[in-house]
Amino acid sequence: MIHTVATEDTANAIHPIQAPLKDAECDPTIRIDRMWQTISDFDFFQGNTDFVIEVLEDGVYVVEVDDRAWQNVQPLLLGTELKMHTEGDNVYIYDGTLIYEIILETS
Repeated sequence: MIHTVATEDTANAIHPIQAPLKDAECDPTIRIDRMWQTISDFDFFQGNTDFVIEVLEDGVYVVEVDDRAWQNVQPLLLGTELKMHTEGDNVYIYDGTLIYEIILETS
């Protein structure tokens, strides 16, 4: 059901504003693409709640949280048995030998 809401903020809206139904329930579940793999660690992308950084069996990926369509998935580092630590805008990944620092620019 679409309702047009006429208020000072929305009077000039190009598209109608959809009002939620009074009995509509919010689904608080976050569904992220695992690409049929086990997630061993994850954290939210710094300064943003729309993306998570997840450690899968074959690498570390940034994944879009919105699951209304396919989720954008981008690799940060590929490899197996990786360990991740996030601190501020930086992601540290340990592969058993080397520690990689990935600096995320959120501009």
